[in-house]
Parts: sequence; C-alpha cells; structure tokens
Amino acid sequence: MLVQYALKVPGSLESILYIKADDKNGESHQWAVVLGNSSEVMKAGTTIRSFSPGQNLVVTGNPSKDASDHRILAKKITRPDGSVWNR
Repeated sequence: MLVQYALKVPGSLESILYIKADDKNGESHQWAVVLGNSSEVMKAGTTIRSFSPGQNLVVTGNPSKDASDHRILAKKITRPDGSVWNR
C-alpha cells in the first residue's frame, strides 16, 4: 500500500514512492521505491497525481543488494485500475 509519494525529494535528485508491504513471514516493512531522477520522471509525464496514498500497487524492479535496506529501483508499477507506469 502506498504510504507517501515524493515527486522531488528535498536534498536528493530522486522521485520516490514509500510503500508498506508484508514479507514472507507476514511482517510489515516500509520500502522506498525509487522511480529515478526527478527531472527525467517529470519529463516522462509523471505528476504528483500519478499515484495516491492508500493505493495498492504491484512493483517490479531491482532490489538493493542489501535486503535490509528495503529499497527497490522500479521498472514497472501496476496501479489498482490496471494502468501501468514503466521506467
């Protein structure tokens, strides 16, 4: 579930979604889903209205090498209505 969406993160060049997801043991973790460089993400048409808190999203991407980071570089995000955001 989407918790927060930062199109432009202060002090950073990245756009990030913060989601809560359960692991295989049922424990909930907050994940940082990196969309990419903020200016590139915005040029591609992503806006502050592209995602909404509370949405259940399916994220496909490349997780951090350190699993405890709970960070993933998004490649594809599927919204509840079936629409897709691609990197």
